Amino acid sequence: MNEEAKINMGKIAALKTMRNKVLELSQIFEELGEPILTDLALLPTIHEAYKRVYARRGCPQDAMLVRNRKKFIMVVLYLYSPKALAGDRMRMGLRKIISELFGLTTSTPISDNSASLIIEYNAYADFRRDVDLILNEVFEALPDESFVFD
Repeated sequence: MNEEAKINMGKIAALKTMRNKVLELSQIFEELGEPILTDLALLPTIHEAYKRVYARRGCPQDAMLVRNRKKFIMVVLYLYSPKALAGDRMRMGLRKIISELFGLTTSTPISDNSASLIIEYNAYADFRRDVDLILNEVFEALPDESFVFD
């Protein structure tokens, strides 16, 4: 090097600014990702609310499999683990309880069904309508003190 070496203070300042932005975004992510429900013991009640939506339509029990199960999973993730809908990890224990509610011996279908939920919600009006119906049924079924609203 022919020139004198100097510390690039512009680079340091940019790094500091970026670090502060990352911390701020991380804090916002955590705040937005706070669950609406925390008590996993409410999941059977939520499952019953889900089943009522389809019972009112006269749907047979087997009609509630796969595609309709995805709707239930979407509601549960929104309530208990919204960050999972954004690609983060699902809350510990949630996958197992959902599997049990559907009589599954493994939680793999729950993971598999979770991958495309946001795409389906945004792309398909009937999927979105049903998810919103289930969510409203859940809100009606649970006591107000169950929810963790700011």
